[in-house]
Amino acid sequence: LELLPIVLVGLMLAGLFSATISTADSQILSCSAALTQDIFPAVAQSYNLAKVGTITVTAVILVIALTGDNNVFALVTFSWSALASGLGPLLILRVWQQPVTFPTAIAMMGIGIATALIWNLGLHLSSAIYEVLPGMAAGIAVYGIVQFFSRSKLFRF
Repeated sequence: LELLPIVLVGLMLAGLFSATISTADSQILSCSAALTQDIFPAVAQSYNLAKVGTITVTAVILVIALTGDNNVFALVTFSWSALASGLGPLLILRVWQQPVTFPTAIAMMGIGIATALIWNLGLHLSSAIYEVLPGMAAGIAVYGIVQFFSRSKLFRF
């Protein structure tokens, strides 16, 4: 900042902030589109409900940004751990060409993310073991439990 004239420093900071805001805006819109188009397709036809989805996503992101740690690196690693815990076990099983039903996949993702959240925010054990390990283990355990009970004669109808 001391090497450039003040006008060029201002232009560089304006470019940096505009790129950041543009990326954040695009991520909010893509997340709300995924929410309204993929997760709740019945809502996709209603313009007003799609806007409510966008406002909801924005509110959740705002709460995370305001209550979260001021350390951006910690927020990024935490979000990546939640992503890996939710999608990692499912991706591994699909790469190994294992059959995964839709309800099992949803349960694996939900339990994996919940385990990572509880491990980091509830138990505060992420300094001992990174939360991806228990999150992915929980997701794979859900798959194992479902496979065990679906093959068991006790639960055949």
